[in-house]
Amino acid sequence: MSSKRKGGNSTNFNFRPQTESKKWETKGTRPLPNPVTVQETLLTMVVQFCRKVIFFNTKLRVLLYIAGLFLSFIFDVLPFPKSYFSRTDNIFNQYFVKIGWGWTLFLTTPFVLLTSFTYCCGNRKMVLMHLSRLGIATAVWFIFTKMFSLIEINFGKCSRTVLKTKNSCISDGYFWHSLDISGHAFILMWSTLVIVEEARVMTGWESIKDLIRNESHCRTTNEPDIASPLKKLTDDEFLFMRSSYNNFTLYVKALFISMTALTIIWDLMIVSTLLYFHIMIEKFIAGLLAAGMWVLTYNYWYVKLKFPPPHPGIGLFKYTKEIDRVKDTSVKNKPYNSLSSKRSGPVPVFPSTNLMKPTEKDRTTKDDINMNLDQDIQKKSDRTKSEETLSQPITTGVTTRSQALRNMRLDGNKTV
Repeated sequence: MSSKRKGGNSTNFNFRPQTESKKWETKGTRPLPNPVTVQETLLTMVVQFCRKVIFFNTKLRVLLYIAGLFLSFIFDVLPFPKSYFSRTDNIFNQYFVKIGWGWTLFLTTPFVLLTSFTYCCGNRKMVLMHLSRLGIATAVWFIFTKMFSLIEINFGKCSRTVLKTKNSCISDGYFWHSLDISGHAFILMWSTLVIVEEARVMTGWESIKDLIRNESHCRTTNEPDIASPLKKLTDDEFLFMRSSYNNFTLYVKALFISMTALTIIWDLMIVSTLLYFHIMIEKFIAGLLAAGMWVLTYNYWYVKLKFPPPHPGIGLFKYTKEIDRVKDTSVKNKPYNSLSSKRSGPVPVFPSTNLMKPTEKDRTTKDDINMNLDQDIQKKSDRTKSEETLSQPITTGVTTRSQALRNMRLDGNKTV
């Protein structure tokens, strides 16, 4: 019995794709991040808010400080109404400003220690180099505050000319007239800038978690990731860095939040200083010196000079774009599309306005290329026409044969 032939539109239900009998390949897949808890989400939101506060445009911040200190001459002429902050015994002045540099070191020292211990993979020499920045900042604070005190004592005079020293003048109830450069303005501004610069390692800190996850997968499956900044780490360095990051991140974030709160207090006290304390020239000089030392250290010494210490965030691997502004002699003067670039995608080529004029040889080569293109287009067009001619039905021969048969019949009828 012959089977009924199936129509062309019927579906073959006996067909089974070969992929069902094969297992899915896991090659090239990456592990997914772990689910995030509510506490982690709230902590991330707080950290993001702190980033907005502490990473406010630093250059603009400095300009606002300098402009505010300069414009404070208005309050020398028109005194601002008294308030709680105008009292020298207010809680912020007594327990924060007077020991301001101590508070700054209290938070920045463990922060620099834990973060550098992580991105330096436990290299003690590099960790000490990063900590030495705080030693330099402390030396700057000590030297300038002592210098301000010496200027006030040695270059002043008493309202009673008989008294020659500041202590004897004040103890007798007279006034000591001198240039009293504002140590508070210098400490507050210098502390804020140091905190801001040291906190820059938090830019992209969460991305280390993704780098660790992907690198762990690559090392387990023996699939090297060319673009991974962790590929140059040894197994011991990678394991140490992973352990440090997992153990210290919570403390790093807590210190970062505390540093942000301290920065807000310092900004508040800077406003209080420019409203109520010292005259304009004393505050303005202090602000210029603090800004100048910030430019000299964090924008020139740590960035452009090869002399240690390095800039914050410089370690055994690079995880944040903030480090890109640091001078890197290993890639200096290399073209953008160099083969040494680690970009995995195609390299974009941008038109340049300084192109050289084409030579006669270039014009000849261009004409030859255009001629070859025209010939190829003409050949393709002729080939297309030939194919169309061959594909048309031959109707001329059929018509001629039919006409011949008709003529033969007519001739036969005439003969009969």
